[in-house]
Amino acid sequence: MPSGIRFTTRSALQATLVILLMGALIIAVAPRPLTAQRAAPSDTPAVLVAPFLLENDDQPTIMVEWLRLTAEESANDAAIEVSALRYRTAADEPDLPVIVLTDSPLNGRTLTEMGEQFLALSAIFGGQSDIIMMEPRGMGDARPRLSCSQRFGNFFTNPPTYRRIATRLGDYYAHCYQQWQDAGIDPAAYNAQEMANDVDAMRRALGYEEINLLGIGYGSHVGAALIKAAPESIARAALLLVQGPDQLTVLPADVENQLALLESRINADPVLGPQMPDFRATVAAVLDRLSAGPITVFTDDPVSGLPVQVPISRGDIQYVTAQALANSTQRSLPARYAEMAQGDYSWAARQALTYRRQAGDNLTPVMVRCASSAGPARQEAITTQAEEALLGNAINGVWAELCPRVGDPALDEAFRNPLTSDIPILLVSGSMDALAPAANAEAMLTGLENGREVVIDGASHEMLDEALPQLALLLTEFFYSEGIASAEQPVTAAFTLEPVGIEPVNALLNWEGEYFNNDEVAGPPALTRQDSMIDFSWGTEAPAPEVTADNFSVRWTIVRELPAGTYHLNVFGDGGIRVWINEVPVLDYWDMEIPTAHSVPLNLGRGPHTIQVEYRPGEGNAAVRANMVLTSRYPDWKAEYFTNPDIQGEPAVVRNEESLNYTWGQNEPIPGIPANNWSVRWSSRTAFDQMAYRFTIQAAGGVRLWLDGVLLIDSWNEQEMRTLSARSQVMEAGEHDLRIDYAKTDLAGRVQLGWQPAIPGRTPQAVFRGPTRARIGQNVLLNAGESVADQSELVDYAWEWGDGATGAGIQAEHVYEEAGIYSVTLTVTDDQGRTNATSGQIRVDEEPTAPNPLSAPDAAIDSLRLGTVGNVMNFDARQSDSTNPIITFAWDFGDDTTAGAAQVTKSYSVPGVYNVTLTVTDDQGLQGTDSRLILIGQAPPPVPSSEQLIPTATPVAPTPLPATPTPAPAQQEAPPGGEATPVGEMTPTPTFTPVTGESPQPTPTPTLPGEVPVTGNPPTAVIQATINGAPVQVIGNDERGEIVQVQANQQIVFSALMSGTGGAPLAENGYQWIASGTVYNEPEITLQFPAAGEYTIQLTVTNQNGQSDTTNWTVSVP
Repeated sequence: MPSGIRFTTRSALQATLVILLMGALIIAVAPRPLTAQRAAPSDTPAVLVAPFLLENDDQPTIMVEWLRLTAEESANDAAIEVSALRYRTAADEPDLPVIVLTDSPLNGRTLTEMGEQFLALSAIFGGQSDIIMMEPRGMGDARPRLSCSQRFGNFFTNPPTYRRIATRLGDYYAHCYQQWQDAGIDPAAYNAQEMANDVDAMRRALGYEEINLLGIGYGSHVGAALIKAAPESIARAALLLVQGPDQLTVLPADVENQLALLESRINADPVLGPQMPDFRATVAAVLDRLSAGPITVFTDDPVSGLPVQVPISRGDIQYVTAQALANSTQRSLPARYAEMAQGDYSWAARQALTYRRQAGDNLTPVMVRCASSAGPARQEAITTQAEEALLGNAINGVWAELCPRVGDPALDEAFRNPLTSDIPILLVSGSMDALAPAANAEAMLTGLENGREVVIDGASHEMLDEALPQLALLLTEFFYSEGIASAEQPVTAAFTLEPVGIEPVNALLNWEGEYFNNDEVAGPPALTRQDSMIDFSWGTEAPAPEVTADNFSVRWTIVRELPAGTYHLNVFGDGGIRVWINEVPVLDYWDMEIPTAHSVPLNLGRGPHTIQVEYRPGEGNAAVRANMVLTSRYPDWKAEYFTNPDIQGEPAVVRNEESLNYTWGQNEPIPGIPANNWSVRWSSRTAFDQMAYRFTIQAAGGVRLWLDGVLLIDSWNEQEMRTLSARSQVMEAGEHDLRIDYAKTDLAGRVQLGWQPAIPGRTPQAVFRGPTRARIGQNVLLNAGESVADQSELVDYAWEWGDGATGAGIQAEHVYEEAGIYSVTLTVTDDQGRTNATSGQIRVDEEPTAPNPLSAPDAAIDSLRLGTVGNVMNFDARQSDSTNPIITFAWDFGDDTTAGAAQVTKSYSVPGVYNVTLTVTDDQGLQGTDSRLILIGQAPPPVPSSEQLIPTATPVAPTPLPATPTPAPAQQEAPPGGEATPVGEMTPTPTFTPVTGESPQPTPTPTLPGEVPVTGNPPTAVIQATINGAPVQVIGNDERGEIVQVQANQQIVFSALMSGTGGAPLAENGYQWIASGTVYNEPEITLQFPAAGEYTIQLTVTNQNGQSDTTNWTVSVP
């Protein structure tokens, strides 16, 4: 291990993480008889190492290492730094480390944004190898990032031509390039060759003689350069989404081939094939329609959500189609082209808006593309192929035109020469990837003596998301065994085409136009004709020879079958305009004389609709446009709201809703629906795995649930808040129909739906129903009949009434003698001995009290914030406050476990930081939430027996330290770097001063004469800090230790519980903190810093072998 570097370790991810992250079990393979070797620490680059909490929504937070390397100096002596994340394996004999090179210079994602990907790779390799994911120059936390000071102006008013895009982008990046040159940084140093050198420097800095290499996309491009430059340091290399030395610029012929592959899949589809027998002809027809010039499309801006007018051209369609052929979007291309063939260009307009914003604020992507630009032969092929290709050279955009504006930083021909190597190299491509086609790997394979190619059928450039289980098998077999048996059979990924809609959605084509020689749309029309679209700019000319130029009006009419949904009617008129839908006026600006644009939301049911638009010019030029856009295709839940409680007639409102979790109380659910006497139907097509599921609904009102047309829950009579549950049969894997009907009359509205696998062995679910309010002396009857158990039988029902009394049975009765709010707890036990508890409250008054529908409960968690693996912790919600009785306590412990009682106990099996959430719901359906971060450390090893202990000296008390000044009175101004005050009952009060010299050191433990030599690992001192439960991130590292920055007067908890004790248990007073002269022997201390300055916190951890480790933190207060 290089001198002066502290490595902080945590236990490896438990085996189940592999299944959770990959959705499939990885078959273990025997490791090769290799162990990771550490190089000598001399003559190695400097690297800073700091612990880093990697957070992910679906998994516990894990501790990794954040690395910063000072790369080779550039030509003008300006230092360039790169970053990496490392997960340290816990294997006793680790295999070779795996260095991962990502696609980030092209996709713009930072290391922390790729946390889920890093967790997945850690799960695949972390049991046997260290995992290091590199962040290249100029990206994320690398220094300097080649950020551009100016903001790029987007194209909105006119469709951008190729030349205009190249000019505007060229001006933008030329300014950014000059900005960095003026700052002393050479942007030409940001290229694949230098990035390969950085990887090798990181390898040497970390002390690895030999590595396994995993390059993904652009990372495979850098990986090929590294194999050329340092072949002796690489044992094996796997290159995914292959982009070889001269393959970063895509051949148009490969894109055309991808178009043909997509057409073959369409033709093989029994439904799509007959609907679209010649996909490429449809593409050609759509492009030909735009050859005459651009069109203006009304659509919703994907960023703002507001309706906008977007001019799009043939080049726009070519570009968004070529980009889609590289990723999973191509699965929807048949449906999108079917829409465009009928005149609906809204998808293309939204895509165009997105890509026109893609000019990033970082110069790095431009520099790396230009450095690896195509060689002369490949560029000639690109030019020739683009002339014949249906999509031209759209896949490559305008990057080649930008290179002269940034110094033409192309690498030499030696860099572009084909890769030749005898290293075992695995090349993995997706069959549906136009950006890194399988042809790239086939060409590279010719120079590889020990190369192997695998094509995953159906995978695109999003291979890591589409085929992670298949990749896991391939990579573990390749790195840890002699062959890749899983590739002997075809390797496939799911590729499902989106069906083509029967009716056009936003296509309003072929209007009947009636033109009148007056401005009142009166009398017989002078001309009747078919107008493809309402998109005219006549100026001062007449629309047709039969129509007068200075006094005319037009009526357009169309009858179109439309699906139900929310639409935006978008119109523009230079003059008067009005619109009817099904003879109902929806817009009237007939007396306008100036150009105006209008947008009106409309809710339409499924069926034929008659749309009529009338226009007359104002005093100036004549111009008019009109279209209608469907704003939702119901990707989540289709919600149909009715103004009656019986779900009868046509819905008043139809819209998409993301989830079913609503608390309306006595309020109207959405505008246009009354507060009472209404109903709603939700329907969804949802994917499930092959298993049985338990569906649970919390509802106040009437509710029913259907699964694939089978009624599972039927509680249609309106009732107060209750929990309903039903178990499905074993379902086939795939999509299934869900439907929920809900009705509300007078009660407070509330509904929430959830489901989970009904797995044998799962604990039962306790549920009870009954009154939530009672009077003193009234008999209260509660029923637990809705409690359930999956594949077992409930045998015991135990009640606690909250006043000391208990009960038993599926029904229980009780009389309260005093007023108050009581928490009732039901615990059920099944015939397997498994238990589950739930709690609810009953409010007891002398006289009946009315509920308060406006006062939500206040949830409160009472628990420790620190614990260790296996330690049982208590979580208490009884301090939650509510005007109305609380009927459910819902706990989420952050590790996929939940509970429903007011008081629960819980232990964690994996170290980490967990976000515990408590949600309480009262009998009016109102909710309150509280959350708390819990830090779980590794459990200490068991204490050995007395004969196993090595004799040590009696612990020596710390050397007395001089007394420190008392804090200044509150009314006085604290001196610079003044006192850091412990919070709570800690005494004495220390005074901190800014660091000016060495901090006090702990008194060493003396060595006994003739003492037995100490064996076993020494402890590892690790400091964790939290503010209000949230971790404080380390921002740097220097000779004083790790550095954190906090604000003045914040209360900070410093914890030593993440420290390791090494080969022996913790000694008495084994935690020793020193803070500017004050010594503490607690596992955690709480301090605050009232003045600006720098403060030193020192922790020493000592075990019963007398071994110790010390670490320092510098706390900076700005």
